[in-house]
Amino acid sequence: SNDGRHLVLVDGQEFNEPFYTNVRMNERFPIDQVERIEIIRGPGSAIYGGYAELAVINIVTRSAANQKGFMASTSLGWFDGGSGRRTMLNLSYANTFAKLAGLETSLALYTGQAHQSAAIYRDQYGVQYRMLRENSQQEPLFVNVGLGLQGLKLRFIYDGYQTYLRDMLDSSSEAPRRLQDRGTYAEALYEWTVVPGLVVTPRISFKRQQPWRVTEPTALDYYMKTSDRTLGNLTLAYNVAEGVGPLSDLTVLVGVEAYQRRARLDAPAACDTSFQCPFLDVDNPSNTDGKTRVSYRNIAVFLQALAVSEYGSLTLGGRAEKHSTAGSSVVPRAAYTLAFGGLHGKLMASQAFRAPGIENINMVPTSVNGRPVETKPEKTTVYEAELGYKLNNLAIVTVNAFDITIRDPISYYYDTATESEGYKNFSKTGSRGAELELRVRDTHGFVTLGYSYYNTAGKNEVPQYAVPVATPVDPDVSDLGQSDRYRQNVLLGFPQHKVTAYGGVELWSDVWFSGSLLYLSKRYGFNSATLTDAGEIDHFNIEAEAPATVASVFMSLKNLGMTGMHLMAGVHNVADARWRYVEAYDGGHAPTPAPTRQYFVRLTIDESARDASADPGMSASDR
Repeated sequence: SNDGRHLVLVDGQEFNEPFYTNVRMNERFPIDQVERIEIIRGPGSAIYGGYAELAVINIVTRSAANQKGFMASTSLGWFDGGSGRRTMLNLSYANTFAKLAGLETSLALYTGQAHQSAAIYRDQYGVQYRMLRENSQQEPLFVNVGLGLQGLKLRFIYDGYQTYLRDMLDSSSEAPRRLQDRGTYAEALYEWTVVPGLVVTPRISFKRQQPWRVTEPTALDYYMKTSDRTLGNLTLAYNVAEGVGPLSDLTVLVGVEAYQRRARLDAPAACDTSFQCPFLDVDNPSNTDGKTRVSYRNIAVFLQALAVSEYGSLTLGGRAEKHSTAGSSVVPRAAYTLAFGGLHGKLMASQAFRAPGIENINMVPTSVNGRPVETKPEKTTVYEAELGYKLNNLAIVTVNAFDITIRDPISYYYDTATESEGYKNFSKTGSRGAELELRVRDTHGFVTLGYSYYNTAGKNEVPQYAVPVATPVDPDVSDLGQSDRYRQNVLLGFPQHKVTAYGGVELWSDVWFSGSLLYLSKRYGFNSATLTDAGEIDHFNIEAEAPATVASVFMSLKNLGMTGMHLMAGVHNVADARWRYVEAYDGGHAPTPAPTRQYFVRLTIDESARDASADPGMSASDR
């Protein structure tokens, strides 16, 4: 995910930062304010553009449609021994004012403080410390304002997320430093129903992002850059409810989108040749002085049609996009679904692309004649088949098989000969595998079980993603092919087998017991380093991280003492499994401790629940 191959939206606003195209997510988003999370697995570039290469995650917060009045929640958490306290506060208000032509309003605030883990982090030089206090402190600040009036919708979000940490690439700083991810997002759109079935939506948005921001010039990862993007979008959606010929339903979506992106150095006087490096002058690569600003333009058109008949549903679509520096991308997608009785099936073939970020374009190698090697978009092709069966309206079981191939993947590299780093296109990578899922749901309980497996099947030819058979590793390998020095079935950092389970049961009225279970098979990573006599890294050592099992349990009491007051208490990582996040590419960072055992208590007061209980016309499911 740290290569920016998934798109993260909050109420439709794109949160991927433009320099490296990543999204940091630890404690960043207001979960208590979330109405639902929509996940599109697989390529989404046809509609959503260049960050939606492998998935789209759309976080939808509560609004006037599902909240009436105030909602407040506060949560407290602590690791074993009472250390690393976690305190969070959520405040929100939403309402619809009938006397003001149906004006819809929503206002939300999320803030607090948390820590990642109580475990010990050890960097590649052997320096170690406990991940408490400012060594891994996370401080979210999230303000979300929405207005709606008869088709007009306005949205403003301020994200002031920041962390304090000591870990860098292969080493640790002596003292914690502050790392900021600041963002401002504004959008206006109007849903204009021209005639029944035809909706035209013009949209304009602006976002300013200042990610990875370290403001101390003496810090090794000093970084102060700002990006502004102004985007315009016009979408036409047409639905023929009566059907056309043998079709019972036909929906066509067509649109055009364009944006201008500008980025600048915020402190050009302190510019150096590493993280705070100047922007690349493509026309004059030898010019590194004064390149404090850069500008890109992008234009795209997209089309998607969904046709429904008694023989199933067919979706056809695609997107064509032209970037002023990275060039053009064209991606199609097609999907067919069919349901017959309790049986359903799906076949999908689609392509997606990942547009390079600003630093992917900026940090590139140079060829013999001194010209920079241009970074082009990578392209992904995915084939997917799914078969499912519904049992007695209570359970559904599905099995899914997939094949993913990424051509020209953009990856970070480090050249040991020249001691230079950057990004460039490699040959290909990918995987294929299968997933099995069982869902059971009843009025008084539910459970979901999942198993997934993948195999690279020899697809990967990116050295930074590969798993060496032994160390030390030859740093000059640029194309793996079928090299017997690397495992041909697995990627760094990722378990080949994963099992998930979560569910809940209503013990008695308004009292629920719930829990979750995660199992990860062994993962490979560069978990330590061998140093020279001078204390420098000679080579990284590849090791297999032991399988991890993480279980969590929670108890929820609804309408405690009064309607709308809810109390939840639980334990995350009950067995205190000491597992770690292993870096998914050869980037020099030691494995990071995952959250250790932590106890939680959360209290919520929600006026919407009181309104629902007082409304005799509202069904139990609505409540």
